[in-house]
Amino acid sequence: MVILCNFYLFSLCNRTSQVLYFLASLHFVQILVLFFYDIYYSAKTVANRNVRLRDGVIRDIERQNRKKENIRLLGEQILLTEQLEAEREKMVLAKGSQET
Repeated sequence: MVILCNFYLFSLCNRTSQVLYFLASLHFVQILVLFFYDIYYSAKTVANRNVRLRDGVIRDIERQNRKKENIRLLGEQILLTEQLEAEREKMVLAKGSQET
């Protein structure tokens, strides 16, 4: 009876240690999964930030180019307006001299 009781306790302890070993292994796997997910998420976040930063730089360059083009077009428009006003003045002066 004592031998059976000792054997039962030994097998119970053995099963308990197996269960604990399994739970520890499972916990270790969970930690590994979370660790690698954290690395993946961090790398993904950095990559997304780099893409947004690059897109922002490209947008800024495009905006600067549009601004330069708009300034150039405004300068041309100012010159054309001055030429048109000068031609109108000449036409008014020519009409005035023809009438007199």
